[in-house]
Amino acid sequence: MADRAHSTGRRALLAGLGATTLMYLPVHANGVHPDVDLLARAPELGRLAHAEDEAIEVAWALEARAHELADSRAAKLTREWTAALAVAEDEVGFTAAEAALARAARAVTEAANALVLIPARTLEGLCMKARFAEHSDDLGESIVDDLIAIGRAMTA
Repeated sequence: MADRAHSTGRRALLAGLGATTLMYLPVHANGVHPDVDLLARAPELGRLAHAEDEAIEVAWALEARAHELADSRAAKLTREWTAALAVAEDEVGFTAAEAALARAARAVTEAANALVLIPARTLEGLCMKARFAEHSDDLGESIVDDLIAIGRAMTA
């Protein structure tokens, strides 16, 4: 399909140029312009181009409506698929497994967060905290604090 930004303006310009050319045909030695046959076609081509522009506008409006309708139908299908997925997840046990995973993640996170409050005083303590650092947003900073404290204790 034609480029929306240029079709109407370009066609209007060309049609106008064609009509203008016919109004200002120069007279040649024999009284006839050498392109008279070619230039005489400009008004008909202008009408045809205008009809095409109108057809483009109708087609684009209908295309937009088709997209709206398809979007509406796709949204319904998406809701149906989502509902079917929830049923399937229940049937295969995924919903229960996901809930168990959430409980396990919450438990390990709480336990790892509790390590923040216990200072490590040895390499073994630091390594133990490091093993579980991925489960706590604050444990990494706690390890750094413990390293600084161990370093100070060694130099005191």
